[in-house]
Amino acid sequence: MRQAERGAVTVEAAIALGALTLVVLAALGSVATVAAAVRCTDAARELVRLAARGEAERGRAAAAALAPSGATIELTVADTEVRAVVSAGPVSPLPLRVAGSAVGALEPGAVAAEAATGTPDAVDASAAALTPKVVTQPARTLAHGMASHTSEEATT
Repeated sequence: MRQAERGAVTVEAAIALGALTLVVLAALGSVATVAAAVRCTDAARELVRLAARGEAERGRAAAAALAPSGATIELTVADTEVRAVVSAGPVSPLPLRVAGSAVGALEPGAVAAEAATGTPDAVDASAAALTPKVVTQPARTLAHGMASHTSEEATT
């Protein structure tokens, strides 16, 4: 080897290892994003299933448990259908958000007002069918790993 070529292999190896590290991190980020999207869809599906039966509070608890940490859970009840959208940011440093949504029909015995507000006596069922309700709640993870949520209600 000539004097000018010394260290060239070391530099090439360092560049190759850096590129390999970036490829592995991108692959892990992709897997985490797909997993978060599936969890959001599962949470939305479970929320709609329970809210359509008139068990909105139980559905919110199930969705918060299924959703990724830091997810936002939205429940909309309009006319005879229930819609849920669960969105989350799967990879913290990136401004990327994934979402899952589900739609279902209200069961004949379910009270629309209970699905929208969580309290059966808050609104007459016929009035609730005319006014869509949106309930948004960010899910957060507590220190012991159980999901908890707060709710904020808005009328659209």
